[in-house]
Amino acid sequence: MTQMRVAIVERDLSKLGGRQITMIDGFGDCFKELGFDVKLYSERMPNLSKLLTKRIKPEDIRLYENLGEIADELNEYDFILLSHPSLSGIGKWVKRPIACWYIAQPREWYPGLVDRVWTNSYTQKRRLGLFDAEVIYPPHDYSPFRETSLPWKERPIDILIVTPIVKWGERRKSLIRELREISHFSLKHGLKTVFVLRASNFSDILESRGLPHEKFYNISRRYVSYLMGGSKILFHPSPVESFSLVIVEALNAGCYPIAKRAGAVEEQLGNVGFVYDDFQEAKKEILGVLNDGHYSWISEDRGIKFDRSTVVDRIRKEIGRLTG
Repeated sequence: MTQMRVAIVERDLSKLGGRQITMIDGFGDCFKELGFDVKLYSERMPNLSKLLTKRIKPEDIRLYENLGEIADELNEYDFILLSHPSLSGIGKWVKRPIACWYIAQPREWYPGLVDRVWTNSYTQKRRLGLFDAEVIYPPHDYSPFRETSLPWKERPIDILIVTPIVKWGERRKSLIRELREISHFSLKHGLKTVFVLRASNFSDILESRGLPHEKFYNISRRYVSYLMGGSKILFHPSPVESFSLVIVEALNAGCYPIAKRAGAVEEQLGNVGFVYDDFQEAKKEILGVLNDGHYSWISEDRGIKFDRSTVVDRIRKEIGRLTG
């Protein structure tokens, strides 16, 4: 039987935001686990040591300068996954089955040039008006997070904050203000608090230097899993997520997530954790949970709903529709 060949196209895998991580640790690693021959196409090489992939190696990544130069190569694959709708124009040259990962409004979109649209949640499907899209939860293997999960009373960190620093505008100001508020609140109540921040430049680091707590910048997913496994509350104030991987990671690590209402967070949490609109609500919930306690397995059970082991059958069926 001929091995199925799959190409994944993303302009810049080196950014290692949620979408890029999903292309590598999620779909790329998952397709390899299914026995496919996988090649990822990008303009820049990612730092794979920051990720959890067991199967994607540097030789699986092909660098390119423009989409036109790889069109002939892509026509040799059984199907192609595009990481963003703005790449859909490649369908003018590529006549193989194409699936497009659509999680945010693009500047360019050629729906007639792709065969299937995949999105990351029912929330985004409704919000973006993607009536014909297939909802596929990103197929990450979250077992490393479950492996680090300590019993609730043995967790040394009261609050773990994991968030990207928003790039610009009022959302950035709001996030920085909230980070300072949670810092002041935790000092007032003597809570052990740790910040994990994704910074894209030095000004991001300068913005957060006033937080008098232990801070980590741009650390690996493996290290994040250790911190989560030893944390009671995952506090997530990011206002710009569509389907936050951090939320699902925290669930699998047994944390109690407290998250700003953004993206698909309510769909992700279900009846576990707490979604807030106003930081005053979050403060009350933090103190209540730390006082009452939480069973880690409740979070883990919810987190497994999004694990690769749960979603892979849906992916198999969708690939069958795409290539059959």
